[in-house]
Amino acid sequence: MDRRILSMVVISAIAVCLASVMFVMPALTQPIAEQSKTITDIKAGVPMTIEMPDVHGGVEKDDEVGVTNIVMTFNRDLDKADLYGSLYLTKPDDWPVAPGDYVVYTERTLVSPALTTLATVEYNLRVSKESLARENIDKNTLVEYRKAEIAGKWMPQETRIVNEDDKYVYLYSKVVLFPHTHYATGGFHP
Repeated sequence: MDRRILSMVVISAIAVCLASVMFVMPALTQPIAEQSKTITDIKAGVPMTIEMPDVHGGVEKDDEVGVTNIVMTFNRDLDKADLYGSLYLTKPDDWPVAPGDYVVYTERTLVSPALTTLATVEYNLRVSKESLARENIDKNTLVEYRKAEIAGKWMPQETRIVNEDDKYVYLYSKVVLFPHTHYATGGFHP
C-alpha cells in the first residue's frame, strides 16, 4: 500500500514539473547574434564607449544590421559591470509585435550591478542600405522602440540618423535601460 502511494506521489510530482516547464517557460526564439561584456574601473559621470562588434546579423548577409557601440554613463563609481546583448531577425515568441514593415528585435541586459547605477545609455546602430532597398524601407522612418514591460506596448525612443556612407545608415538612439529590456528597430515602406 505504501509503495502505491509513493508511486502516485512520484508520478504526480513529475507531471507537475513537466506542466510547469510547458506552461510557465515561454518558447524562445534563438538569437542570431549575441555578446557579453564586462567593463571595469567605472567612474561616475564619465561616458564609457563599449564596442559590441559581435551583435550583428541579417536575412541574406550577416552584416545587414548591428550595434556599432554603446555609450553608457553611470551615476556612481563601480569596480565592474556585466552587459549582454542579442539580436533577433524574427520576433521572439513571448514578445508583442513591434511597429514597422521591417523589424529587428534586440535584447539588452545589464546583468550586474543594480539598475540604479545607470545615468544614460546611448546606442549607435547601423542598417545596411542594401537591406533597406531589398525590403523597400525608407531610411527616414527607422525608429527604435522600447517594450514597456507593464503595459506590454512598444514605446518610441529618441532616434535619429547621424551619418551614412556607401554601405550603411548609422542611427543614434538614446534609451532607457532596465536590467532586462527588449527593443525593436522598425522601418516602414514609403
